[in-house]
Amino acid sequence: MGASHRELFLLAQNSDFVSAVRRLRMLRPGISFEDSEARFEAVWKTLSKMGVSIISALDDGYPEEFLKLPRRPFLLYVKGSLPVSVPAISIVWSRKPSSYGISAVRKFVADFVSRGVRVISGGAYGIDAEAHRSTIGSNGITYAFIGTGIDIDYPRSNAGLFQEIVESWGGVISPFPPGSAPQSYHFPIRNALVAAYSAWTLVIEAAKNSGSLITARFALDFGKEVFAVPGDVFRPGSEGTNALIRDSSAKCVLSASDVLEELSNDFMSLLRKHAINSEGFSSGRFFQEDSSRNPDFLLDQAILQELSNGRTAHAESLSQSLGIDLPQILSRLSFLEISGRVGSDFSGSYFLESSAFG
Repeated sequence: MGASHRELFLLAQNSDFVSAVRRLRMLRPGISFEDSEARFEAVWKTLSKMGVSIISALDDGYPEEFLKLPRRPFLLYVKGSLPVSVPAISIVWSRKPSSYGISAVRKFVADFVSRGVRVISGGAYGIDAEAHRSTIGSNGITYAFIGTGIDIDYPRSNAGLFQEIVESWGGVISPFPPGSAPQSYHFPIRNALVAAYSAWTLVIEAAKNSGSLITARFALDFGKEVFAVPGDVFRPGSEGTNALIRDSSAKCVLSASDVLEELSNDFMSLLRKHAINSEGFSSGRFFQEDSSRNPDFLLDQAILQELSNGRTAHAESLSQSLGIDLPQILSRLSFLEISGRVGSDFSGSYFLESSAFG
């Protein structure tokens, strides 16, 4: 019995071909690898040139939420980074958003980023693309789960956006083998991964039969919180969103603060967990042993240095002295405060805690 395309790619996580074969034989006794090594090498060489990493369900870097799925993808193809777990919210909406929807996503995203929340979406037209762009524009980190092979830019107009996501320390992720063209059944699978990887889901605009409602239903099935922004009751593009609120499937929110206040305990718990493993990236560009290559780590060290020797500072002054945009400074200050390395007083001035460099 020959090895399947997906099984061959599992070898990419192993420098020792023999060890990889043994590993797969444990999963499928009697498997044969005759003539497969050359086939694997050709495909893997192409992926390596593209900067694609492969993560299997057997690897430590596989997202923990996916392990809970009854039909989880055995392999993930990743350009950029894919942390095992992050405080992240998925933002989903219509492919034909209104000006109201675009304004809403920009405001929500900017506020989420300022609080250290990362943004996930599906890399499609409309709100998906705007959510990714707004996150990058606010100096945040975003992840796009796509419904094609990792080597296919779909839609083609988002090719530049996908590259920006990777260059901004985010990631583009696909559960489908390279070369997989867009198929209608791919997108519900993509939507399930978006819902599973996110801690929470926010629906900005959705028509009655919008695909974003599929993501919302997955999130509810996975026990995740779903939020929705109310829309124009006379506009068909808001029927699905308003129905989620009417049926109590989603909580009505008017701002990012409404979301974060609703989730304050869960949010703080997840941020603390993320603080413990903040350098644990699973991409080929970052490794836990080399945290100095993580831009967040470098910024944290710069902030701590600015606050050393008993000095205090407001976020605005740190932004000016370090030459870093205020939202990014606020995001890292929130992280450092939750991890116990920085404190703040009633005036909003930040200072070092005794364990800051511990």
